[in-house]
Amino acid sequence: MSWLAARAAREACSTSGRRSLLRGAIASCIARGADADAVAPHPSSRWETAFPSALWRQDRGAKRANRRVDVVLLQDVEGLGREGAVVNVKPGRARNHLVPHKMASYPNEHRLAEAAAKRETWDEAVVKEASEDAAAKENKIALGILVNTPLVVKRIEDKTTKQPRLPVTAELLQKEALRQRQLECDARMFVMPKDGAALKTFGEHKVPLWIDKRQVPEEQTLTVIVRKKR
Repeated sequence: MSWLAARAAREACSTSGRRSLLRGAIASCIARGADADAVAPHPSSRWETAFPSALWRQDRGAKRANRRVDVVLLQDVEGLGREGAVVNVKPGRARNHLVPHKMASYPNEHRLAEAAAKRETWDEAVVKEASEDAAAKENKIALGILVNTPLVVKRIEDKTTKQPRLPVTAELLQKEALRQRQLECDARMFVMPKDGAALKTFGEHKVPLWIDKRQVPEEQTLTVIVRKKR
């Protein structure tokens, strides 16, 4: 019998119809001299044909369809939450997917304490990431100010060699960056030539910069122009 037919049969069986069936059963028992209360069959046994057990199982499933359970996430799960979160899911998903694959566990005192400790680290991680992002952004801005325009350094000309009397060193570039660009730099970031570790001639020079590759992966170069001081 289909579900629609069973439903129609159930609706057709009114309260008065059920009472008539019960009275007929009791009358039959009394006629046989038996105790009606002891042997009267339960109405449900008389209705088995009209109401199959499959229909009752379907009704019970419909009532439990919205039941949900709490689980503690043991790792980050896309669409549910981060590790340590207590989430509410359907029993089937917890039983068949999350718990067997060790993505979550059912809550207990130990698991809830671990989850609470894990959630406390979330805020610390967010603050750390925010501070790292702010520092990286600040470094990129400072680097742009430093390399976007040439850094001009003036030196006194030696009358004999016609070159700077004193070479341009990394320490001098550090001072000029602070004076001209208001940037505090580490002298070690200026990678000077290996021969003498200084700029000894007038003109334009390209000085590579040592930058943390995790913040700025591209190679950066500072243009230094050495001019005569008049």
